[in-house]
Amino acid sequence: MEVNTAIRLQDWEKMAVMQPDSSDTNLFLHYSQDTSFVKTAAATAGEPTIFGTTALRHFDWPASFLEEFQHAPFDHPSIKKAEELLKLWPEAYHQIGALITAFNPVLIKGVVDSEDYAGSNSHQPKNTLGAIWATVHNPLLLAQALVHEMAHNKLFCLGQHFESKLPLFINGDEELFDSPIRLDIPRPMAALFHGVYAFTHVLKLDRILYQQKPNLKNTLLSLMLHNALRLKKGIEIISKNAKLTDQGKAFVNSFIPWALDEINSCLNICKKEIQQKKNNPIVIIGPDSPEKYQLASSLAKHGQKDIVYSKEVCLEIWSKSAVIQKKQIALYGSEEVAKIFRNSTKFSTQEMLQNWMNTGVLDLEEIEFMQLQLHHFLLTEQSDKILCLSAEHSFFTNSSFLNRLLQFYRDLGAKVIYARPNLPIESAVSFLQQEDSQRSRAELYQQLYHPSYRTLSNFTYDSTRIETEALQELIQTIA
Repeated sequence: MEVNTAIRLQDWEKMAVMQPDSSDTNLFLHYSQDTSFVKTAAATAGEPTIFGTTALRHFDWPASFLEEFQHAPFDHPSIKKAEELLKLWPEAYHQIGALITAFNPVLIKGVVDSEDYAGSNSHQPKNTLGAIWATVHNPLLLAQALVHEMAHNKLFCLGQHFESKLPLFINGDEELFDSPIRLDIPRPMAALFHGVYAFTHVLKLDRILYQQKPNLKNTLLSLMLHNALRLKKGIEIISKNAKLTDQGKAFVNSFIPWALDEINSCLNICKKEIQQKKNNPIVIIGPDSPEKYQLASSLAKHGQKDIVYSKEVCLEIWSKSAVIQKKQIALYGSEEVAKIFRNSTKFSTQEMLQNWMNTGVLDLEEIEFMQLQLHHFLLTEQSDKILCLSAEHSFFTNSSFLNRLLQFYRDLGAKVIYARPNLPIESAVSFLQQEDSQRSRAELYQQLYHPSYRTLSNFTYDSTRIETEALQELIQTIA
């Protein structure tokens, strides 16, 4: 019995990493016999196929799906081009053919069908094994989607669903984590792992194509940098917080070294691009804590830079805002009266502004618009300094403002560091409250649960670790 258990755990170690001899594929097929998912019917005679055995098939979809997507023809040119790209990674090519029984190509309605289209959608019909769909506008993104969905199906073969704990995890249902893949909501450990596992396959594909397709190098460099940085976040969360079954220890502890090797290989390729951004703005966001401010001091000392704390300059900047000037005119009745108040030596516009914010004179949209203006000022006028943002100054409930700021960060190549405890949200709230009991638990929970910080950041800093150790790792990545 002990021998059988040992052999079984060796199977799980092997399945975590793609094997050149396809032995992992055979094991996935073996373990899939016990899955509760509905297995997709194999290709029938006359059905068109890709990867040798995967049927091209139009699934039956509810009306809600067909409002957004439409079936693509089986001879859409991107399908063949994506298949040719995947042949450059033979193990993945054969594994897709073995594990994916049917593929439904679709197009996004209302979008010009062009290879240059930058978006990609893919998923599986609910509770199925071996069936996937993906948009086919862009052949490179389609190749990524096929690898990505195949990786999800590998975990499905083991019975590992997005939301269920077993067979790999025993984390509590209440433990929710920052997913670097799904930004809108925190995820349970199993769902977080699903995303990291799938995108590690995508990262390897990108590296292989970067090395073999010179015409795609510029595009792939950007994709690799983006994916490597967010996967680095994910591996840190998994390594510190995953509670594993015996099978989970075998699988996850085998997967992580492979993932880190891919992440580091891709970051080394991208290192020149990172170094070219050496003087780009460094922004620190997240809940306020002593560790966050210590990080700002340490980075400033390392880079011989000054620090700008948003809480110290915000009122001065906002007092000159058009939002405030319009509000003054509305309250005082005319521009002339407003000027009298602004120019008065007995009256402080900043004190007035602080009072307005405390008493609700300014609504949430006005406040968040001024926060957007604050970021714009700091990133354009103080970009040579370490910018340390107070918790509320990078927290946006307005998704339009959040996306505008994200694009602004990207345009400037900003290095945005999210400083927070690398713990489940509830535990992170408790950790932060221990340091400052005056802070509202509800406010901290809202900050950590909301997607603002996850969306804006491209680096993370674990404020529960020894400062010098965590700082050194961060410097090695952003230097």
